Amino acid sequence: MRLVLVTAVAGLVCGAVAAAAATRPGIAGNRIGAVTLGEPKARVTKALGGSTPVQIQGGSYRFYRNAGIYVLYGTKRGLPRRARTVLTRSARYQTSSAIGVGASLRQLRRTMDVRCHPTGRWIECVHGLSFQPSQRPKMLFQLSKANKRVNRIAITSPRY
Repeated sequence: MRLVLVTAVAGLVCGAVAAAAATRPGIAGNRIGAVTLGEPKARVTKALGGSTPVQIQGGSYRFYRNAGIYVLYGTKRGLPRRARTVLTRSARYQTSSAIGVGASLRQLRRTMDVRCHPTGRWIECVHGLSFQPSQRPKMLFQLSKANKRVNRIAITSPRY
């Protein structure tokens, strides 16, 4: 009886850890939630479930509704498709400095080193911008010009 109880508890703990990994909150330098740049499409789909194709600014993204995450996969010939850009419009994801969708331009500039410029209806801010060609990930923030609040966060790398 005791062995059955210990096995059941261990199974619950392992299941909770797996579920937490699949829905990891937060935005880090190379990931949003459970999706990391360079991650194969098959692994993302296994962790997040099915997706829907969507077009965003000319890119063919896959939208994972349960996670609130959009992924643009690289198309390098002969290689498995890997996450090249990961994007969210969901307020559930934040950086370690508490910047997420809904943050103000002032909050963004106070907590992160960003370069910002207006583009049409938006203000685009980039963290991690290098003036030399770089394979390093960049974090992009899109803000509405009307209310100067973040409405989209993406991480991207030309490497994949």
